[in-house]
Amino acid sequence: MNTIELGRKIAEIRRQKGITQEELAERASINVRTIQRIEKGDVDARSYTINEIAKALEIEPSLLLDTKTDDNRLWILLLHMTNYFPVMLLAIFIYTWKKDESPEIQEHGKKVLNFQITMFFLLIIAGFLSILVIGIIIAPILGILTWIYTTINIVRYLGGHEVKYPMSIQIIK
Repeated sequence: MNTIELGRKIAEIRRQKGITQEELAERASINVRTIQRIEKGDVDARSYTINEIAKALEIEPSLLLDTKTDDNRLWILLLHMTNYFPVMLLAIFIYTWKKDESPEIQEHGKKVLNFQITMFFLLIIAGFLSILVIGIIIAPILGILTWIYTTINIVRYLGGHEVKYPMSIQIIK
């Protein structure tokens, strides 16, 4: 995607959401002049800047870039679907194998792995608490929450919305 198309797309999404350039700049922690230049197509925005703008607009960065190929979409969906299986190695394998191919795969991989690591630690705690019987109640609840959050995030991703896993500890940054 060229700089003019990118700028038009950012401006269009910003207007649809009823956000001024100043508000977008503040949300993204970027200078207003930079937003103006990007929207005019005067500058080639860095990937960091595009990611910050996407976060501020509450959309996936791939909606601004032409990087969401069918192959990337497949790998990202597979990453999220690994939450359905209690084997963290699947997500680790996909993440390490594909993370350099796309910043979007890398971003989603980090979110999935952080969620899986958090759930793993919580299951260990539930295992210790099973001595007090409360762990026997907590473990199935964690499994149900994992399925619910995973399903919601797959639907959010397919709809072009930002993916969020609550309760995740940010271990991989």
